[in-house]
Amino acid sequence: MQPTAEVLTSTRSLSLSLSLYLKSFFLSPADLNDRATLSLTIILALNVFQLIMNDSMPETGYLTPLSQFIIASTFFAAFATVESVTVYIVHRRTTMREEIVTKFRGSLSSTVHPVGRQAGDEENAKDTGKAKGARDALKRAMSAERLEKFLADHMDTASIILLPVTYAVMTVVIFGFV
Repeated sequence: MQPTAEVLTSTRSLSLSLSLYLKSFFLSPADLNDRATLSLTIILALNVFQLIMNDSMPETGYLTPLSQFIIASTFFAAFATVESVTVYIVHRRTTMREEIVTKFRGSLSSTVHPVGRQAGDEENAKDTGKAKGARDALKRAMSAERLEKFLADHMDTASIILLPVTYAVMTVVIFGFV
């Protein structure tokens, strides 16, 4: 069954309005207000579109492909909102971790001096053990920092590629275009 002109027009206008969510991936990760506002506005627009379509379409006892498409599009917009919040949290944690590591490095280099152990010097041995533990903690923090920084930098890029592709596949599956 081929879709009618009304369904194609509705699908096209819905897809164009939903494509605005891609703009949120180009905004800075620190701008959660702008990113979330854009995503939530698109979700609200999709819900209003669904209400208008429900009023203009005849009652059926099942979900029409257009209704399925609108619901799936709402989930895509919701995913964009969740992705924006996740990128913001990871970006914020990365920034905070960089500040802490920088301060910790400064305090570690100014307070711990690599002095050799002398016989009977228990306190010096404890300081060397503490310094080794501090260095190990710093290495673990730096590796976690690199992973979070990688996620913060590349999550938007992956979303820019994967979401439109999956959206196109979803459209083909729902409407059977081929």
